[in-house]
Amino acid sequence: MKLTAAFTMMFLWTTLAWAQSDEIDRLNRVVGEQGKQIDELKQHLAQLERLLLNSGAAVQTTAPAARVVPVSTAVTTTPAPAPPQAAAQPAQPQVAGFRFSGDFRYRIDAFVRGSSPQATGVQNIRQRYRLRFNADRDISSDLSSHMQLATGAVTNGITFDQDFAGGVTRHPFSISEAFLDYHPLPNVGLRGGKVDEVFADNTRFLFDDDVCFNGFNVRRMVV
Repeated sequence: MKLTAAFTMMFLWTTLAWAQSDEIDRLNRVVGEQGKQIDELKQHLAQLERLLLNSGAAVQTTAPAARVVPVSTAVTTTPAPAPPQAAAQPAQPQVAGFRFSGDFRYRIDAFVRGSSPQATGVQNIRQRYRLRFNADRDISSDLSSHMQLATGAVTNGITFDQDFAGGVTRHPFSISEAFLDYHPLPNVGLRGGKVDEVFADNTRFLFDDDVCFNGFNVRRMVV
């Protein structure tokens, strides 16, 4: 029994020794390989350092010397922009001191409705036009005159629109405005004669601007 135990112990010790020697050999091989890799990395680093040093020297030898340019400061004053001038009004044609102007308007409107049990059908299509011609003249620095010729039916004083009804009947072209304007102050004017309506605002509840009355009025012109 003692002999068997001794052989067993010797066998186990030999096995452990062989195992330890194998592990030591493996570790030695790993250390050797890592040492080779470290040497290779050092060589690569040395090559990179040489390349960087060579490229820096080449740049220094080829780059031209920088010139120092003196900088001088100067204060300049820019004139303030001129205020925008009012747009020039288009000049009206003048003959012997008279200024002429006018306008023409053509309108067409239609009222069409089909018949129904509650109401009959309606078809009302009409065309209308308006023509006005103005003549103004300054008599003096504070007195001017104005006259206007306009179309419109003689029996209808609320509009200058003239329709195309009446067959071959000629349409009238009459004096609609004729007054003097006295303006002793820059923003005050006195008008007398066949004047345009001062309360006209083109609504259905007040007078239209086509309405002209005989009379006298004072106007304050806001500048």
